[in-house]
Amino acid sequence: HVVPPWLVLVAATVITAISGAALTLLLSKVLAALAAIAIGLLSAREIFGWELARYQYRMLQQMPDLIELVVSATRAGLPASEAFAWVSRDAASPTREEFSRVVKEITLGRTPEQALMALHRRTRINEYAIFAVTLAVQMRSGGRLAESIENLATTIRQRLAIAARAQALAAESRLSARVLIAMPFIAGVTMTVMHHGYMSPLLFDPRGQRLLIGSAIALIVGALTMRRMIK
Repeated sequence: HVVPPWLVLVAATVITAISGAALTLLLSKVLAALAAIAIGLLSAREIFGWELARYQYRMLQQMPDLIELVVSATRAGLPASEAFAWVSRDAASPTREEFSRVVKEITLGRTPEQALMALHRRTRINEYAIFAVTLAVQMRSGGRLAESIENLATTIRQRLAIAARAQALAAESRLSARVLIAMPFIAGVTMTVMHHGYMSPLLFDPRGQRLLIGSAIALIVGALTMRRMIK
C-alpha cells in the first residue's frame, strides 16, 4: 500500500466531518449526514482506486521484462514453473512478490496457467489472462512457447508506448483544467489582498456561506467532469 489503510480511514473520517458541517448550511441534518457519509466513502474509494491503478501500471511496465526472463528460461529447456521461480527471485517489486505467490500456488498443486489466471483476478491486468491462455494452449497443443510469449512482450511494449504518447497529447488539457480549477482561489486571494474584507460576506454571512458551499460543489463536479473527459 502506498497509503496505509489507517490513514485512508482517518482521511475519510475527516472529509466526512467537514462535509457534514458544511452541508448542514444547505440541507437538513439527516440529509447532510447521509451526504457526508457518501462523500467519505467515495473519498476512500478514490484513494484505493488510485493505489490500484498505480499498482497495475507498475506491474504492466515490468511485464515485458518478466516475459524476457521466462523466454530465457524456456529456451534453456526449463519448464514454465521453474521460469516463474526465476521471476520470483530476479524480477523487480511488485512483480517479484506476486510471482512468489504464483510459485507457492504451483507448489500446492495448481497448474501454471491456473496460477496466472489467479494473478489476473488479483491484479485485474488483462495481459496476464492472455499470458495464461497462451501458456495453456502451448502446453496442450505443443509449439514454441518462447516465440509466442515474446510476441506478447512486443505487443505490451507497443501498448505502453501508445499510452505514453496519449499522456503527452493530453498534457495541455490537464494543464488547462488545473488553471481553471485554480482561478477561483487565485481571484479570491487577490481580491482579499486588494480590498480587505471584500470576501467577508462569503465567509461570515449565512447567505454567503451557502453560496460558497454551492460554488465549491460546482467546482468539484466540474473538476471531476474534466478529469473524466481527459482520461
